[in-house]
Amino acid sequence: MQWINEEIQKRFTGKISIAEDLKNDVWISKDKGARGAGLSSQWDSEFVHPLGQAIISHDDNLRDLGAVNRAIEHRNELGL
Repeated sequence: MQWINEEIQKRFTGKISIAEDLKNDVWISKDKGARGAGLSSQWDSEFVHPLGQAIISHDDNLRDLGAVNRAIEHRNELGL
C-alpha cells in the first residue's frame, strides 16, 4: 500500500486515495515516513451508514436527522 500510494502522489498530484477499512486503523492514513500505508483518508461507518440511510429512504418520516447530525459531528480515533 505504501508503494501504491506513493505512486499516486507522484503521478497524480492533487489526487487522494481513501481506504475502505472501516476499522479506524490509525496506520492506514499515516505517511510512509511514519510506517503507515500512506492513504489520504479512510471510510468511517459512523458517517457512511446514517447518511446512506437518510438518502435512500423513500419516506421523509423515516429520515433520522438526529442521526445525520451525529454522523456529521462524529470524530473517530483519528480525529477525522
